[in-house]
Amino acid sequence: MRLSVTIPVHNERHTLGDILKVVARTLPNVKKEIIVVDDCSKDGTREWLQNNFPDGPRNGSSIDLDSDGNICLGQESEPSLTIRPIYHEKNRGKGGALQTGFAAFTGEFL
Repeated sequence: MRLSVTIPVHNERHTLGDILKVVARTLPNVKKEIIVVDDCSKDGTREWLQNNFPDGPRNGSSIDLDSDGNICLGQESEPSLTIRPIYHEKNRGKGGALQTGFAAFTGEFL
């Protein structure tokens, strides 16, 4: 079973890393796909996502943040977590970001 979680973000630079940690640690025995839809942020959120996910989705077994607030995905066991960023080129609002995420999910549950 794989659970897909869509997180719409707009100007969340200082909270997004912590939010991803909380979501990743919830239901620890469930494989998760976290889809982060950046809705044209202007506060550095998009740049943070692009720096942490330069090649698109990343997989791991756990998540933490380093001293600079960047993502560290653990590889202790079989990957059970995928984080995938999607970028809107124009602000479409929370509803638009949710629709984008819902259209992109690959898990059995959303």
